[in-house]
Amino acid sequence: MENTSAERAGTAAGAAPLELDGISAVYPGRPSPVVSDVNLRVEAGELVALLGANGAGKSTLLRVAAGLLGAAGGAVRIGGRDVRAIPRRALARFVALVPQSEAVPDLPQKS
Repeated sequence: MENTSAERAGTAAGAAPLELDGISAVYPGRPSPVVSDVNLRVEAGELVALLGANGAGKSTLLRVAAGLLGAAGGAVRIGGRDVRAIPRRALARFVALVPQSEAVPDLPQKS
C-alpha cells in the first residue's frame, strides 16, 4: 500500500532533523528584524534550550520554526524538506509549541 504525501511528511518530520537556515523575522511597523540570519540544526531526540533577554526574539524564532509565523528570509526544513511544502495537517502531528502566557492570573487578595 502506498503512503500519502501527508504520511510521508509526517514520517520524515518524526525522525528527521529540524534545520533553520538563515532565518530572519520581522513584525509590521518595526524598523529592524526581530531575529536575523539564525542558523540551527536540531537532531531528532535532541534537547535544546533557547536562552536570551526579554524581547530578544526567542518566541518569534520558535513561532517561525513551528510554521506559525512566516520567515522574512531563510528556510525552515524538517528532514531536508521545506515546512511550507508539508501539508499543515501532517506538520501539526509532529510539531508542537506551547507559547508563553502573558496574562497574569487573577489570584485572591489577602485581607
